[in-house]
Amino acid sequence: VTGLPGVVTGLAVSLNDGVAERWFHLATIRQQRGQIEEATAMLRRALVCEPDNPTVLLALATVLATAGKQAEATQLLERARRPAPPDTASPRVR
Repeated sequence: VTGLPGVVTGLAVSLNDGVAERWFHLATIRQQRGQIEEATAMLRRALVCEPDNPTVLLALATVLATAGKQAEATQLLERARRPAPPDTASPRVR
């Protein structure tokens, strides 16, 4: 990634690697710019950090549906509707 957006992304990731909220917000920016593949990759990283986070699940389902991946989007929507186990409940991304 080159240019200022790449620098900003690199800084955010290097300072907060593994934090779902950062990945989520970076993915939102990518999605708004029409960079669907990049947004998908960032949301998948967020999901690794917080696999039961309904906000991330819904965002990823939306991006996948936009990319024409309806089957995977539907699976994620179903997963987002399920309540997380009480001992593993993830905070929602703001």
